[in-house]
Amino acid sequence: MMFMYWYRIEASFGRNSLVGTTVRNPEDLPEHLVADEKHTRILGDKTYVATTVGNGCVLGASIAADVGEESLTRSYGIFKDETQCIKPGYSPKTVNTDGWLSTQNA
Repeated sequence: MMFMYWYRIEASFGRNSLVGTTVRNPEDLPEHLVADEKHTRILGDKTYVATTVGNGCVLGASIAADVGEESLTRSYGIFKDETQCIKPGYSPKTVNTDGWLSTQNA
């Protein structure tokens, strides 16, 4: 029986909702967000972390393979999916982005 406990712990690494573990009350979801990408490297390969921030707190961070619109939409979509689990229909009033067209479209 103890084996199954450790198996579930190991199998669930990385599956927690960043938004769900940070925001306890759905009404505390921020009205205004900032979205931007951080350029970094994973095992020497250039990659990007799509970050979503609101109320001075990082609420979303997801790896994007490139800075194309499709990849960024998929990465920022993780934040969107997590917020919908907490408060269906949630939509921020504003999202501040840089001038990068792919970020604005995502």
